[in-house]
Amino acid sequence: MSGETERNVSGWSIDTLHMHFNRLWKSESRSVRRALKLQAKEYERRLNSLNHAHEQAVETAHTYVTLDKYEDWIKQNASAKDAAFERADEKIEGLKRRIEAMEKAHNRLIGIMLVVVPIAGVIGGAIVKLFSSK
Repeated sequence: MSGETERNVSGWSIDTLHMHFNRLWKSESRSVRRALKLQAKEYERRLNSLNHAHEQAVETAHTYVTLDKYEDWIKQNASAKDAAFERADEKIEGLKRRIEAMEKAHNRLIGIMLVVVPIAGVIGGAIVKLFSSK
């Protein structure tokens, strides 16, 4: 034989198969390493993006009011509002008493005027008659 393989005999030997699989392995290993490097870069990009988003979320969370603080504020506001309404009610009651007193005084003055005006009219008429008869 002159180095050629017969048709019914394989041309692969242990050495040629070993060399072939080593080349495939190295080629495959390079591809896997390249893919892993790309994947690592992508994971790093995503992680940086997530870290930035997390920082923004934490920053934004500081601007929110917690439910406990809001409920405390509502309670404080309610008690302040109730105190203000109580003071307003007291002032209104004081004003009502003053108005009632003024209405009583007004009614008394009207009563007095009902007596004084006719008397003044009679006196005025008498004076006019007295001076006009001369």
